[in-house]
Amino acid sequence: MLGGGLRAVLTCVDPRQLPEAFVGRPYDTALLADLPPGVDPCGERGEFHTFCFGGPIFTTEITVQVGEIVSRDGFCFVDLLPRAVSGSRGRPARMSGTEDCDSPRIPRACARGISWRSGGGVRSG
Repeated sequence: MLGGGLRAVLTCVDPRQLPEAFVGRPYDTALLADLPPGVDPCGERGEFHTFCFGGPIFTTEITVQVGEIVSRDGFCFVDLLPRAVSGSRGRPARMSGTEDCDSPRIPRACARGISWRSGGGVRSG
């Protein structure tokens, strides 16, 4: 999958199977190398869930940044926020580039506006 150009981020982690620190990380070779023994690399036993934002089936990448991390119902979730493109004057982000998915998490104070809330639908705030 990775060799074919898939780009994804972990949006939900079951902390009984995988440490919370994995939520919000890009799904890449570094993540695969860091998985503890016994964790399926595709999350087939519910260890984690991903959001795909790029790859050969996409005409353009979906530009997101990692937002607030919350624990709910025994799972850890991360918000994915649209990332404004320079010069957009607050308009919704265009679908290009994904640098922020590889960046450290943004502070809670920045997690405002519309977000795609993992496991909870769309939220505006």
